[in-house]
Amino acid sequence: MILRTANILNSKYESNFIENLLGEKTYPIIQDAGIWDIDYPWQIPQIESWLLQNGYSDFKTPYDRISREKKEIAIKKEIGTDQQKTFKVLITTVPFGELDQNPLIELNNQNNIEYVINPINRKLKEHELAEMIGEFDALIAGTEPITRYVLENATNLKLISRVGIGLDNVDLLFAKENGIIVSYTPDAPAPAVAELTIGHILNSLRGISFSDQNLRSGIWYRTQGQRIAGCIIGIIGVGRIGTRVLKHLQGFSPSKILVNDLNRNDELYKSFNATYTTKEEIYKNADVITLHVPLTSKTRNLITLKELKLMKSSAMLINTSRGGIINEDDLYIALNQEMIKSAAIDVFVNEPYNGKLVELPNCYFTCHMGSMTTDCRSRMEIEATLEVIRYLNKKPLQNIVPQEEYDNQLNM
Repeated sequence: MILRTANILNSKYESNFIENLLGEKTYPIIQDAGIWDIDYPWQIPQIESWLLQNGYSDFKTPYDRISREKKEIAIKKEIGTDQQKTFKVLITTVPFGELDQNPLIELNNQNNIEYVINPINRKLKEHELAEMIGEFDALIAGTEPITRYVLENATNLKLISRVGIGLDNVDLLFAKENGIIVSYTPDAPAPAVAELTIGHILNSLRGISFSDQNLRSGIWYRTQGQRIAGCIIGIIGVGRIGTRVLKHLQGFSPSKILVNDLNRNDELYKSFNATYTTKEEIYKNADVITLHVPLTSKTRNLITLKELKLMKSSAMLINTSRGGIINEDDLYIALNQEMIKSAAIDVFVNEPYNGKLVELPNCYFTCHMGSMTTDCRSRMEIEATLEVIRYLNKKPLQNIVPQEEYDNQLNM
């Protein structure tokens, strides 16, 4: 059985209960033998009343009290008469299979896979994931918190297939202790994240979004900017993404490129006319500093007030790596006091972000969209899906998380 999603609620209502519970898009509520699609305003009070009577609230979704049939509020494949043991997959990352349906087609081609796509259609909170994960054998995951608490409730879980590269949201050590394999898609996001980084660099140097806001406010002002060619660019973290940023910069001919990475590769740097140096020298000398490091015990709060004070007053800071690399409170102080010129941030400690940095005109934002291009997102989804299918069919996995990622968490 496939249940379609209901129409998006475009109007404003006195109560936000439905939107708070189910996100911006609402889904059919299955009541007894019928289905409620939330399509019209007059349905809201009746549905809210039923939800409240049955244990729902802004903070709770009683998945443990709902039968398997009532959980089928997302696209799902039924097994029918197949006698083989069902392998159940929970897909928490959203959107999924919208840009490219091949991941869903691959799952549908497996005779004994049953899957559910995130019924709330937003990033799940810890308690929500803990409540719904119990019966599933595999998790195709996004950035939701896969904590010890969540995994303690994942009594059947055998595999976490992460759509993306960051692993700071997964308790790798507890997963390993309990025999849960973790894989990820390390190569797929790199091209898109690197290009977004270049976009942020150009926007910061030329004031593109600032000029857009001025014009919309009736102000015609031709912003005086800078070219990359006249700048010293500092790259901290020269892995998959940092290396691509380094390659892209070759076409802009910056005056100098300074790099720093735990794994020094002088041959690589020489091929791109880059100079290896310390992070402190980058802070002191670079006009643009861009961060491309994972979140570990060594990189959490890598940029605090101490480092910000070392930077030029004209420096521009870019972070498309992970929230937590920059101390957001310290960044607010530095920007508010004009210790540095600007910052461009794609990732935050808490997402969706609604913190005080939005008050500042010299801080530019994107919504953790580094990997969100059609090709990269599709590749991430299909790679994560194929890992699940390989596991089911007892074939070797291609992207098991390496030991160094476990070591990083051990030291946190």
